[in-house]
Amino acid sequence: MGYFAIMLCNQAENHDHDKISDIEGFHRDFLTGFKETTWWDNHRKVNRHHLLEADGVPEDVNLIDVLDMIADCVMAGMARSGSVYPINIEPDVLMRAFQNTVELLKRNIEVES
Repeated sequence: MGYFAIMLCNQAENHDHDKISDIEGFHRDFLTGFKETTWWDNHRKVNRHHLLEADGVPEDVNLIDVLDMIADCVMAGMARSGSVYPINIEPDVLMRAFQNTVELLKRNIEVES
């Protein structure tokens, strides 16, 4: 559980890092009301939590990514409009996240006798 807590803290610390590191690109797309999507298209590739978009799902998606997506959707919705739109993740994405999390944990444990 401690490992998951560390992963969550790391994900929280790095959430949407490119909104700062590429502030010019974000601002450029923002000014067009995101009709121009150069920054947004890259944003989905460099962040792991845009799981509602096909090109935003990493091959090794995990449950930490799912929790990050939930937090992102709820916080953005409440901040922008005071409500949250229905969050409908594809069942196969959720199952892959589950299985990948099992494998991730198996790879990162050390069993001592």
